[in-house]
Amino acid sequence: MKNPPFNKQPRWPEAIFRIGRSTAAVFVAASLTLGLIGCGSGTTGSSGEGNLTVSLTDAPGDFSVYAVDVASISLTKANGTEVETLPLTTMVDFSQYVDMTEFLTAATVPSGRYTSGSMTLDFSGATIQVEDDAGNPVAVTLFVDTNGDPISSLEVAIKLDDKDALTIAPGIPSHLSLDFDLKASNSVDFSDPDNPVLTIDPILIAEVNIERDKPHRIRGPLKNVDVDENSYTVILRPFFHRQSNDRRFGELDVITDSETVFDIDGVSYLGADGIRAMAILDNLTATRAIGNFRLNPRRLIATQVSAGSSVEGGSDDVVRGTVTARENNVLTVQGATLIRTDGSYSFNSQVSVLIAGSTQVKKQLSTEEHQIDEISVGQRIAVFGTMTNLSAETLELDASNGTARLLITTIRGHVVEAADPTMPELAVNLQSIDRRRASLFDFSGTGIDASNDADMQYYQIDTATLNFSELLVGSPILARGFTSAFTTAPKDFEVQTLVSFQAKPANLVVMWHPASMDVFETLDETGFTLDLSSSDRFHHISQGGFRIDLTTLESPISTQPAGEDEGAFVISAQGERIVHTSYSAFVEELQRRLNDGALTQKIHIHGEYNAEAGTLLSNRMSVKLQ
Repeated sequence: MKNPPFNKQPRWPEAIFRIGRSTAAVFVAASLTLGLIGCGSGTTGSSGEGNLTVSLTDAPGDFSVYAVDVASISLTKANGTEVETLPLTTMVDFSQYVDMTEFLTAATVPSGRYTSGSMTLDFSGATIQVEDDAGNPVAVTLFVDTNGDPISSLEVAIKLDDKDALTIAPGIPSHLSLDFDLKASNSVDFSDPDNPVLTIDPILIAEVNIERDKPHRIRGPLKNVDVDENSYTVILRPFFHRQSNDRRFGELDVITDSETVFDIDGVSYLGADGIRAMAILDNLTATRAIGNFRLNPRRLIATQVSAGSSVEGGSDDVVRGTVTARENNVLTVQGATLIRTDGSYSFNSQVSVLIAGSTQVKKQLSTEEHQIDEISVGQRIAVFGTMTNLSAETLELDASNGTARLLITTIRGHVVEAADPTMPELAVNLQSIDRRRASLFDFSGTGIDASNDADMQYYQIDTATLNFSELLVGSPILARGFTSAFTTAPKDFEVQTLVSFQAKPANLVVMWHPASMDVFETLDETGFTLDLSSSDRFHHISQGGFRIDLTTLESPISTQPAGEDEGAFVISAQGERIVHTSYSAFVEELQRRLNDGALTQKIHIHGEYNAEAGTLLSNRMSVKLQ
């Protein structure tokens, strides 16, 4: 079933930003995540220009693929001058950017105060697959708004607060990140299993000058190398754009250090040896870097650099995804992206990959040689080889004489009590591996015997020297690392980074369809609690990418204003948006409208969540009324 030829382009409500000295948030209708940086790296502007870098990321959802065209990103100055920052329509699979941010464009734009903007997403050629109740990916081709009207594209309006508008100027750093939550912004109706319908009611959150706990990726052909400065310059060609000398996306500098691991034409290097090897490459050689973005001073430090034939889209077909099962030397890879030698790409629910003892195995952040036994269930991989079966139902890649690269894998779960209290051990009730629910993985063969195969309810983590003593039973955590080698469990996962969500910003989203009158259990100038009995669609709080169903908590969360600082308290009703800077005025206006019979459709709160106290402190709240 193809998308119907609808031309309707609804303009979603404007975003109201309050940009403080360190962070800010916004509650809007959009389907994109952006980071905006006024900077001076890469290309340099004249005295009347500044450089704007745009990056994309995402919050977790249950979409196997969410690939849409970003058709336009523009900014408008206070005097009405409009600047387009995106040179070409760009296909983005947002489901791949839960645990990574990608730099999209480094545009040179006129200096000034920008008070608004717009963004257009084109769904006419979208590839969207969502997991059904059994976890199977199902294609969605019909997209509607909350009124049920079909759409093929969305134009999202963004209005910046006049007091703290986005300032672009040479030498003035500013980082604005808009974070898209796929799960909260989309719902799928499976009433007709053969023709599911996607309802889009987008949610976006903005934060200023925040260092995200996510790796950043830069992709594009090599322009030049500065060995003395341990850096090189990339001509940006983001996402799936073919590598070329087209400079419309701009340029960015990548900094390396003594710990940076290089993979150049299949050969591994470390630190200074790697940057010297980069220096003898031809101009326009394909590159791909992953690193950490830092502020004060602003910089991107690469942890991993690939170049030449080690970059996808070269002499081999490449499959990227997560191993969900392994039988002998046959891997089942789900959530797979297939990149062909001609640069074409496709999104596939499953690909079979054949490996052998002759398969070269590499590991992200390592220069050592590795073995195929290290590829286990749950491992995220990129495999270079030759497609031997292109049938959509039985895709097969032969990597017997190719290369398998083990990539950093992300797991999420809750801490569970140690089986033996006398032994210090970290185990989790596994929720997901690289965004895919744990129940989809067949852990057969992962253990030294069947009784020691990985158990999703008691997934054992090798923490090495990391301290986990302060983690409480039930605490949500995120761990990044690699699965233990096949047939070696009971230790199931070798962690490199362990993240507790206690200090992370939280987002509470509750929806009522149809809109409800009985929403607030309590509501006064000190805060409020919610009655969730009539919310049957979405009622969750997300923190650090981990989602908690509010109906499973013993007591309702108490939402309270965060101190005396001014905030952004938004009430939306019948096309009208009222923004209060004080919580007391917000509550007074909200109470009046509820007394007049208004119904509540959605509540979105961004703030500081304390699970032990059951409180959510926030100066950024949004209520949508009907």
